Amino acid sequence: MVDKDYNHPSVILYSTGNEVSETAQPKGIALTGEMTEYLHSLDDTRPVTCGVNIFFNFLSSIGFGVYSDDKADKAVAEQKKELEKKKKPVGSEFYNTLATVLGDKTMKFGATLPPCDWKTRDAFANMDIAGYNYGIYRYRHDLKKYPDRLILGSETFCADAYAFWKLAKQEPRIIGDFVWAGIDYIGETGTGRWGYLDYPSQPPSDDPGWLTSGGGRINILGDATAEAAYTRVAFALERGPILAVRPVAPVKKPPVGAWSLTDALMSWS
Repeated sequence: MVDKDYNHPSVILYSTGNEVSETAQPKGIALTGEMTEYLHSLDDTRPVTCGVNIFFNFLSSIGFGVYSDDKADKAVAEQKKELEKKKKPVGSEFYNTLATVLGDKTMKFGATLPPCDWKTRDAFANMDIAGYNYGIYRYRHDLKKYPDRLILGSETFCADAYAFWKLAKQEPRIIGDFVWAGIDYIGETGTGRWGYLDYPSQPPSDDPGWLTSGGGRINILGDATAEAAYTRVAFALERGPILAVRPVAPVKKPPVGAWSLTDALMSWS
């Protein structure tokens, strides 16, 4: 990867992973440092980050996750089967469902708990730029506590665009922001969908007819959505207002997930 894209000007940093709960465990913390140093040996001109979901690292550290060093050390198949019987491993599907039920503020407020700092600081120390997934409420606090830390919003909600921009203008050590999702995608079906009120209530993945997530600043056809317009206004990239309208019929209900801001359309009518 480094050799292939070394001369591409669009490559500004490297990432060693995204929401891997190993970063809450001793082996994962050590591996984060090893991967950072290895990337430095291949390219000493670009920094290294890793996207860490702060709240989920804490949950993983208390056994509420799919990975732990203890689990990884038990390689015998029979032992693994017994472990799964006692406690079903929890992965990203569970976490997405949790955010779906509780909303985006639950994840962001959860990230402010002290144990979330304890279970991420060592991994962050082993990379050049700390990648925060849904940790925007920690930015000010952590910049004061860790004066040498640089923060990248490695995964954030569309609705946080203006809040991020206000912070970034005041804090030069906040270097950027990536949103989930930039573009709609196949999979995680319906997490950002707007459904009809007369549809039966059911989990997103079981909703008939849905193939994509249903969120994003760009839809699956490549067209900009109202989220994209909101972001451009929030970042002061427009000279004036942008108008979008919500469909008047049929009556819709909000998405079950936190990854969709509005169902408004870029339309004058």
